[in-house]
Amino acid sequence: MNSEPKILHITPSYKPAWVYGGPTVSVSLLAEWQSKSGADVAVLSTTANGKSDFEANPAGEVIDGVKVFRFRRLTKDHTHFSPGLLFFVLFKSATYSVIHLHSWWNLVTILSALILRIQGRKFILSPRGMFSSYTLQSPLRKWIHLKLTPFLLKNARFHATSESEATEIRVILPDSDIVILPNYIPLPEKENIRKSKKEKTFRFLFYSRIHDKKGLEFTFECLSSLENTNWIFTIAGDGEPAFVNHLKTIANSLNIGEKINWTGFVEKEKKASLFSNNDLFILLSKNENFGNAVIESLAYGVPVFISDQVGSGEWVKRNSWGWVLPLEKNSIISQLDRIMKDQGQMNEISMRCEKEVTDFFKSNRLAGNYLGFYRDQFNNA
Repeated sequence: MNSEPKILHITPSYKPAWVYGGPTVSVSLLAEWQSKSGADVAVLSTTANGKSDFEANPAGEVIDGVKVFRFRRLTKDHTHFSPGLLFFVLFKSATYSVIHLHSWWNLVTILSALILRIQGRKFILSPRGMFSSYTLQSPLRKWIHLKLTPFLLKNARFHATSESEATEIRVILPDSDIVILPNYIPLPEKENIRKSKKEKTFRFLFYSRIHDKKGLEFTFECLSSLENTNWIFTIAGDGEPAFVNHLKTIANSLNIGEKINWTGFVEKEKKASLFSNNDLFILLSKNENFGNAVIESLAYGVPVFISDQVGSGEWVKRNSWGWVLPLEKNSIISQLDRIMKDQGQMNEISMRCEKEVTDFFKSNRLAGNYLGFYRDQFNNA
């Protein structure tokens, strides 16, 4: 493979389909930074954008330096069935030296993997949490995973964002070639100015897509039991209206409804203000293959308090950027009470994490790491 690989990313959704959360952000940044590093990069995706799809553009359009081919999807759910996209994979993907699939359990990646398997071609798969036990709760899905996935992914090389995700891959494919590289994160464009705290109210922040797996009900239960009741919890993110209303009902039943600030989706230009006005990011997810918002919060100088089911917790523990705890209610309540009583450690983390995270997750360095992985895997392709 030459020094400037020709790369094709295949993903069910692509920017600005932010409704699908972190994976859309990470794949978009990955493609953009690879392009900036000199690689010839294209993205193959569908028109998926939640309930309001994009216009199809099978001829391709350039978005922030990356050529993006969008094909109409026939199914409007998470299967994303797109015959035009699969036709492209079947007849046109051979011109690319590296093919990188993203996600699983949709007809974009599964059928693309099938085509590439039949053609005998190597490819890279980033499962993006789709091999987790949380995702495999369905007996049918688990059966398919055990019986068909090893066949489909015989020629695959894997990218995992954490050691825990790599372990999930090895459960089904124990001899897999796996590289562990963190996701791309939208880092602040300039140094963030943290506001000095003048009030005694403690401010918790949740900044993510609102979904059952994010553990907000459990979070409410923990916060409602804190010894110190002088706190506010800002929830910045969107979710299905019915589920959001359900959460509001739960909060009211715990008598904390008035302590919760629901902001909805926060635009890019308002992020700095959001983070600078909060003390501690909290994410008690049931499952999270990485958790982009964890690293993004740290990049804005906000320490994190997360469950041990969040993949990026490995990076947090390694660098002492916050607290990573099992989903055990009493332990979480006790630790939060201690943090609120003595904020010295939290303030110390806040003083250093912004620079440390920004240095560690520098986009140009990550681009080189990903391209190096491609060369290692495809130099004999």
